[in-house]
Amino acid sequence: MTVGVFLELVFGYALAQFFISDRRSHRALVAMMLLPVMVMPVVVGYTWRLLWDAQYGPINQVIGWILGRPFQFTWLAHTGSALFAILVTEIWQWTPFMFLIFYAGLASLDMELFDAAKIDGASTWGQIRHLSIPLMRPLIAVAVLIRTLDAIKAFDLIYTLSGGAPGTSTETLAFYIYKVGFQFFRLGYAAAMSFVLLIALSVVLTYLMRYLKSIWH
Repeated sequence: MTVGVFLELVFGYALAQFFISDRRSHRALVAMMLLPVMVMPVVVGYTWRLLWDAQYGPINQVIGWILGRPFQFTWLAHTGSALFAILVTEIWQWTPFMFLIFYAGLASLDMELFDAAKIDGASTWGQIRHLSIPLMRPLIAVAVLIRTLDAIKAFDLIYTLSGGAPGTSTETLAFYIYKVGFQFFRLGYAAAMSFVLLIALSVVLTYLMRYLKSIWH
Protein backbone atom coordinates (compact mmCIF):
# COMPACT_ATOMS: atom_id res chain seq x y z
CA MET A 1 0.00 0.00 0.00
CA THR A 2 2.94 2.33 0.70
CA VAL A 3 4.19 1.81 -2.85
CA GLY A 4 0.70 2.47 -4.18
CA VAL A 5 0.31 5.77 -2.32
CA PHE A 6 3.75 6.90 -3.50
CA LEU A 7 3.03 6.06 -7.15
CA GLU A 8 -0.39 7.73 -6.95
CA LEU A 9 1.37 10.84 -5.61
CA VAL A 10 3.92 10.86 -8.44
CA PHE A 11 1.43 10.14 -11.24
CA GLY A 12 -1.18 12.51 -9.84
CA TYR A 13 1.29 15.38 -9.59
CA ALA A 14 2.74 14.69 -13.04
CA LEU A 15 -0.72 14.66 -14.62
CA ALA A 16 -1.73 17.84 -12.80
CA GLN A 17 1.44 19.57 -13.99
CA PHE A 18 0.73 18.45 -17.55
CA PHE A 19 -2.95 19.45 -17.65
CA ILE A 20 -2.40 22.82 -15.96
CA SER A 21 -0.29 24.00 -18.90
CA ASP A 22 -3.33 24.44 -21.14
CA ARG A 23 -6.53 24.29 -19.12
CA ARG A 24 -9.01 25.15 -21.88
CA SER A 25 -8.00 22.38 -24.31
CA HIS A 26 -7.85 19.80 -21.53
CA ARG A 27 -11.24 20.40 -19.89
CA ALA A 28 -12.86 17.25 -21.31
CA LEU A 29 -9.83 15.14 -20.39
CA VAL A 30 -9.83 16.50 -16.86
CA ALA A 31 -13.48 15.51 -16.46
CA MET A 32 -12.72 12.01 -17.76
CA MET A 33 -9.76 11.74 -15.38
CA LEU A 34 -12.11 12.06 -12.41
CA LEU A 35 -14.40 9.17 -13.41
CA PRO A 36 -12.48 6.31 -11.67
CA VAL A 37 -12.58 7.97 -8.24
CA MET A 38 -16.37 8.34 -8.54
CA VAL A 39 -16.87 4.57 -8.91
CA MET A 40 -17.52 2.58 -5.73
CA PRO A 41 -14.58 0.35 -4.68
CA VAL A 42 -16.82 -2.74 -4.77
CA VAL A 43 -17.69 -2.08 -8.41
CA VAL A 44 -14.02 -1.40 -9.19
CA GLY A 45 -12.99 -4.68 -7.54
CA TYR A 46 -15.46 -6.84 -9.45
CA THR A 47 -14.74 -5.05 -12.73
CA TRP A 48 -10.99 -5.47 -12.47
CA ARG A 49 -11.43 -9.07 -11.36
CA LEU A 50 -12.99 -9.68 -14.77
CA LEU A 51 -10.19 -7.75 -16.47
CA TRP A 52 -7.53 -9.89 -14.73
CA ASP A 53 -9.38 -13.16 -15.46
CA ALA A 54 -7.01 -15.81 -16.82
CA GLN A 55 -9.31 -17.21 -19.51
CA TYR A 56 -11.59 -14.38 -20.59
CA GLY A 57 -9.83 -11.26 -19.27
CA PRO A 58 -8.98 -8.49 -21.78
CA ILE A 59 -5.56 -7.99 -20.15
CA ASN A 60 -4.40 -11.49 -21.10
CA GLN A 61 -5.98 -11.02 -24.52
CA VAL A 62 -4.02 -7.83 -25.20
CA ILE A 63 -0.77 -9.40 -23.98
CA GLY A 64 -1.48 -12.36 -26.28
CA TRP A 65 -1.89 -10.00 -29.24
CA ILE A 66 1.44 -8.37 -28.42
CA LEU A 67 3.23 -11.72 -28.06
CA GLY A 68 1.54 -13.18 -31.13
CA ARG A 69 0.35 -16.28 -29.29
CA PRO A 70 -2.36 -17.21 -26.74
CA PHE A 71 -1.50 -15.96 -23.28
CA GLN A 72 -3.22 -17.25 -20.16
CA PHE A 73 -1.87 -16.26 -16.79
CA THR A 74 -3.73 -16.51 -13.49
CA TRP A 75 -2.82 -13.11 -12.09
CA LEU A 76 -4.68 -13.55 -8.81
CA ALA A 77 -3.33 -17.05 -8.08
CA HIS A 78 0.28 -16.05 -7.34
CA THR A 79 1.46 -13.76 -4.55
CA GLY A 80 3.60 -11.44 -6.67
CA SER A 81 1.15 -11.07 -9.54
CA ALA A 82 -1.82 -10.69 -7.17
CA LEU A 83 -0.08 -7.86 -5.34
CA PHE A 84 0.77 -6.31 -8.71
CA ALA A 85 -2.86 -6.58 -9.84
CA ILE A 86 -4.09 -4.92 -6.65
CA LEU A 87 -1.45 -2.21 -7.00
CA VAL A 88 -2.46 -1.41 -10.59
CA THR A 89 -6.14 -1.34 -9.64
CA GLU A 90 -5.48 0.96 -6.66
CA ILE A 91 -3.41 3.32 -8.82
CA TRP A 92 -6.11 3.39 -11.51
CA GLN A 93 -8.81 4.33 -9.00
CA TRP A 94 -7.03 6.75 -6.68
CA THR A 95 -4.54 8.60 -8.90
CA PRO A 96 -7.41 10.90 -10.02
CA PHE A 97 -7.94 11.84 -6.36
CA MET A 98 -4.33 12.99 -6.08
CA PHE A 99 -4.63 14.66 -9.48
CA LEU A 100 -7.70 16.65 -8.42
CA ILE A 101 -6.00 18.02 -5.29
CA PHE A 102 -2.79 18.95 -7.11
CA TYR A 103 -4.63 20.39 -10.11
CA ALA A 104 -6.65 22.69 -7.85
CA GLY A 105 -3.49 23.64 -5.96
CA LEU A 106 -1.50 24.44 -9.09
CA ALA A 107 -4.41 26.47 -10.48
CA SER A 108 -4.36 28.65 -7.33
CA LEU A 109 -0.64 29.51 -7.51
CA ASP A 110 0.45 33.00 -8.51
CA MET A 111 1.60 32.78 -12.13
CA GLU A 112 3.69 35.95 -11.75
CA LEU A 113 6.25 33.93 -9.80
CA PHE A 114 6.65 31.53 -12.70
CA ASP A 115 6.83 34.36 -15.24
CA ALA A 116 9.61 35.93 -13.20
CA ALA A 117 11.40 32.59 -13.04
CA LYS A 118 11.19 32.26 -16.82
CA ILE A 119 12.68 35.71 -17.26
CA ASP A 120 15.54 34.70 -14.96
CA GLY A 121 16.19 31.69 -17.19
CA ALA A 122 14.71 28.93 -15.02
CA SER A 123 13.94 25.70 -16.87
CA THR A 124 10.62 23.90 -16.60
CA TRP A 125 12.10 21.34 -14.21
CA GLY A 126 13.70 24.15 -12.21
CA GLN A 127 10.32 25.86 -11.81
CA ILE A 128 8.73 22.61 -10.68
CA ARG A 129 11.54 21.80 -8.24
CA HIS A 130 12.08 25.24 -6.71
CA LEU A 131 8.60 26.81 -7.02
CA SER A 132 5.74 24.37 -7.59
CA ILE A 133 6.75 21.62 -5.17
CA PRO A 134 7.72 23.92 -2.24
CA LEU A 135 4.52 25.96 -2.65
CA MET A 136 2.45 22.78 -2.92
CA ARG A 137 4.06 21.07 0.08
CA PRO A 138 1.08 21.53 2.45
CA LEU A 139 -1.33 20.14 -0.16
CA ILE A 140 1.00 17.23 -0.88
CA ALA A 141 1.13 16.43 2.84
CA VAL A 142 -2.68 16.55 3.12
CA ALA A 143 -3.14 14.32 0.07
CA VAL A 144 -0.64 11.77 1.38
CA LEU A 145 -2.28 11.86 4.82
CA ILE A 146 -5.78 11.17 3.46
CA ARG A 147 -4.65 8.39 1.11
CA THR A 148 -2.42 6.74 3.72
CA LEU A 149 -5.23 6.55 6.27
CA ASP A 150 -7.58 5.25 3.57
CA ALA A 151 -5.05 2.63 2.40
CA ILE A 152 -4.51 1.33 5.94
CA LYS A 153 -8.21 0.50 6.29
CA ALA A 154 -8.61 -0.85 2.74
CA PHE A 155 -11.25 -3.58 2.62
CA ASP A 156 -13.66 -3.32 -0.33
CA LEU A 157 -11.09 -3.82 -3.07
CA ILE A 158 -9.36 -6.72 -1.32
CA TYR A 159 -12.68 -8.46 -0.59
CA THR A 160 -13.95 -8.25 -4.17
CA LEU A 161 -10.70 -8.59 -6.12
CA SER A 162 -8.60 -11.22 -4.37
CA GLY A 163 -10.40 -12.19 -1.16
CA GLY A 164 -7.03 -12.07 0.57
CA ALA A 165 -5.73 -14.90 -1.63
CA PRO A 166 -3.48 -16.60 -2.47
CA GLY A 167 -3.40 -17.77 1.12
CA THR A 168 -3.25 -14.64 3.23
CA SER A 169 -0.70 -12.78 1.10
CA THR A 170 -3.01 -9.93 0.03
CA GLU A 171 -4.87 -9.46 3.29
CA THR A 172 -5.00 -6.04 4.91
CA LEU A 173 -5.59 -5.29 8.59
CA ALA A 174 -9.23 -4.43 7.96
CA PHE A 175 -9.80 -7.60 5.95
CA TYR A 176 -8.10 -9.75 8.61
CA ILE A 177 -10.30 -8.24 11.31
CA TYR A 178 -13.36 -9.01 9.17
CA LYS A 179 -12.25 -12.65 8.78
CA VAL A 180 -11.60 -13.08 12.48
CA GLY A 181 -14.95 -11.58 13.44
CA PHE A 182 -17.35 -12.82 10.74
CA GLN A 183 -15.73 -16.00 9.44
CA PHE A 184 -14.07 -17.40 12.55
CA PHE A 185 -16.70 -15.79 14.86
CA ARG A 186 -14.09 -14.55 17.35
CA LEU A 187 -15.99 -11.31 17.87
CA GLY A 188 -14.19 -10.26 21.06
CA TYR A 189 -10.76 -10.67 19.45
CA ALA A 190 -11.91 -8.79 16.34
CA ALA A 191 -13.31 -5.96 18.47
CA ALA A 192 -10.03 -5.73 20.39
CA MET A 193 -8.02 -5.57 17.15
CA SER A 194 -10.36 -2.88 15.81
CA PHE A 195 -9.79 -0.83 18.95
CA VAL A 196 -6.00 -1.23 18.68
CA LEU A 197 -6.15 -0.22 15.01
CA LEU A 198 -8.17 2.86 15.95
CA ILE A 199 -5.56 3.85 18.55
CA ALA A 200 -2.72 3.31 16.06
CA LEU A 201 -4.48 5.43 13.43
CA SER A 202 -5.09 8.15 16.02
CA VAL A 203 -1.39 8.22 16.92
CA VAL A 204 -0.34 8.36 13.28
CA LEU A 205 -2.89 11.10 12.58
CA THR A 206 -1.65 13.14 15.58
CA TYR A 207 1.96 13.08 14.43
CA LEU A 208 1.00 13.86 10.85
CA MET A 209 -1.12 16.79 11.97
CA ARG A 210 1.83 18.14 13.96
CA TYR A 211 3.97 17.82 10.85
CA LEU A 212 1.37 19.70 8.82
CA LYS A 213 1.29 22.51 11.39
CA SER A 214 5.09 22.79 11.18
CA ILE A 215 4.82 23.12 7.39
CA TRP A 216 2.19 25.86 7.52
CA HIS A 217 4.03 27.82 10.19
